[in-house]
Amino acid sequence: MAGGAAPYSFKLREFEGPLDLLLHLIRINKIEIADIPIVEITDQYLSYLDLMREVDIDLGSEFMLMAATLIHIKTKVLLPQRVEEEEDPRAELVERLLEHQQYLAAAASLARRQEEASRYWGRPDAAIAPFLEGGEGLIEADLFDLITAFQRVLSSVGADAAVEVEQRRFAIEDKMAEIEEALSASARIHFSELARRYKVKRELIAVFLAVLELMRLRKLRLLQSATFGEIILVRPKKNRSQP
Repeated sequence: MAGGAAPYSFKLREFEGPLDLLLHLIRINKIEIADIPIVEITDQYLSYLDLMREVDIDLGSEFMLMAATLIHIKTKVLLPQRVEEEEDPRAELVERLLEHQQYLAAAASLARRQEEASRYWGRPDAAIAPFLEGGEGLIEADLFDLITAFQRVLSSVGADAAVEVEQRRFAIEDKMAEIEEALSASARIHFSELARRYKVKRELIAVFLAVLELMRLRKLRLLQSATFGEIILVRPKKNRSQP
């Protein structure tokens, strides 16, 4: 476990679900939902699950069910098809992804309208998305954008980060405090810049989990200058309806 005395077990469904992960992989690969290369997507999906297990994230049964579904579809795609079997084994999954994409687009549209409305009158009891400190011109990043950035960080530090002479324990609470202190000194921090301060893999995992916890507590948000751009950590600003 990467944390200190108090163990952390993050439930991924608090942030995103398996369909969100698949849509993220589809965006990264720049492919059409209707033409998913199921073999490659399945392998990438399983790779993400392996990383999330390594950082002590509770995936939940829905992620494992989707993994089993992908493996089943992959198997059917790889098997020789009989002429009478005309239905694409990916069809049901494609339909679910398209529906989920529409749902996300509708939710995003409602959130934008809610944020615009909050600029003109207060709604004290409403869950209004906070304004961003120094967030102009940036777009929202999601959890899987962060995981992708974390993968890059682990790759860049190389095998040296995996070896420690002394197995130290790194408290997530300490890393949260360090991140909050850094955000107090600067309006925004690039995730890669933050990660470069740490050379030990276990400590990097603690930092990653600290970012997740701060996200869950709504003490920071993830932004990007462009799709697939570098992750930027920003402290949320209180909305104007708050005292």
